[in-house]
Amino acid sequence: MSAGRPRTWFLVAGGALVPVIVAWSLASTPADAARAPCPEARTQAAELNQAKARQAVRCLVNRERTGLRKLKLRGSLSGPALKHSRKMRRHRCLLHVCPGEPATLIQRLDRYARGAGARVGEVIALNGASASPRAVVRQWMGSAPHRHLLRGRFQHLGVGFSANARLAYWTVDLGARR
Repeated sequence: MSAGRPRTWFLVAGGALVPVIVAWSLASTPADAARAPCPEARTQAAELNQAKARQAVRCLVNRERTGLRKLKLRGSLSGPALKHSRKMRRHRCLLHVCPGEPATLIQRLDRYARGAGARVGEVIALNGASASPRAVVRQWMGSAPHRHLLRGRFQHLGVGFSANARLAYWTVDLGARR
């Protein structure tokens, strides 16, 4: 029986045949839910706010993690990711360390990484303001080092996004704790 297609069955109730329509939801299984569209995935960066960009990137990255643990949003990663995206935009800097930031990623993510055994990673991107979250995640997945990080053994992510009328800067910070 195909999902989403209604079926009519007949039951006997009070001596009469009563039609019963049974329909299955298109998102009735975890596999079906994984194929559900990610909200705002195709929205241009110039039209996104921080919350929508964060949710879209998280959804799209988790889709790429087939067979792996889904990443959970963490404010202790999203805050630094947002600050980094804003720094990149302000300084026109497409680097993991921009002027005025700590010298290393682990120092920038110190609130998350406190304690022994924390691992962190980061992917960044610069695109035109017409690029969508979907285009950015595709760009990362088309690059072996970025794909390796996004599909790595992490538990959490934070997403930062900063755009003007022409350009959009994206940061995904990844983390795992023991």
